[in-house]
Amino acid sequence: MDTLPCREAPALTAQAFSGDPEKLVRSFMPELDTLRGIAVLGVLFLHGFEWKYGGMQFGRPARFFLLVTQPGWIGVNLFFVLSGFLITGILLESRNRPHYYSRFYARRALRILPPYYSLLILLGLLGQASLGFLGLSFIYLSNLTSFFGVTMDYGPLWSLAVEEHYYILWPTAVRKLKSRSLVIFLIAISAAIPIFRAIAFRYDHGHGIDWYTWFVADGLAAGSLLAILLRSSIRRNQVVKLCAVLLAAALVLGAAGAPFGILTRQRLLGATFQYTLLNIFLPDFFFFSYSSEQAHENVGLTGQSCNFSAISVTEFICFTS
Repeated sequence: MDTLPCREAPALTAQAFSGDPEKLVRSFMPELDTLRGIAVLGVLFLHGFEWKYGGMQFGRPARFFLLVTQPGWIGVNLFFVLSGFLITGILLESRNRPHYYSRFYARRALRILPPYYSLLILLGLLGQASLGFLGLSFIYLSNLTSFFGVTMDYGPLWSLAVEEHYYILWPTAVRKLKSRSLVIFLIAISAAIPIFRAIAFRYDHGHGIDWYTWFVADGLAAGSLLAILLRSSIRRNQVVKLCAVLLAAALVLGAAGAPFGILTRQRLLGATFQYTLLNIFLPDFFFFSYSSEQAHENVGLTGQSCNFSAISVTEFICFTS
């Protein structure tokens, strides 16, 4: 999965983690591999255990293990936040350079299209998807098949479709808008999408609330906001304090809203704001994962130990399995 653009890792020396202590964004952040690994494992364990064996009868230890794997779907949200952060960072740092669009799309195409279209061909050869679904997936509409009366024969592709919509539209916004306007735009998206979810749920149009782009793009917006924030003049201690406040707010709101259904998307409050709480929590958790120089080294070494050359293809398979 091309959610996280991966750079070749330099040697793990002290210089890899040294530099200006106030520099919030570094050219190489291996600790992101750790977060990526957490997201991949969450999705894999959910699909491989809870979704496959959740309806069977097991002893208490096995039932507890299956229960632990249930929150693995949060890995998809974490991917969206990380994708928004990294893609927006790439675009911000290159928007004044020549060949802005061609460089971005060429790199995305080389990373995504070969495994993506290989998967579509394989699904067709194995008879696992209809021609209608394969045709819509070919143009990145696998999460919108219901609008065309086509069944979603390979559901996991929905997340990749959301990513592709982001890749298609977001570079133009970053190129045309100043950072201040981008922030306003992203805040507007983050505020509007929960309203869209509430309206859809309230009027019995909740089908697709978990995979239509306009219902889930606030995770990408949260990551994009973080990318802009960390490239502003804000200082590390200010960001740490802001993250602490937002983390506390997310936890308090989650606890307070639990009796009213915020922990399930089967009720109005949860359908509206569950993703919003995650989008508050995940960017803060993300920043705290490398908010100190010691964390840079410790988490970075862990992430490096999980890195390997075929990471892009492996993430793609994991994210769509």
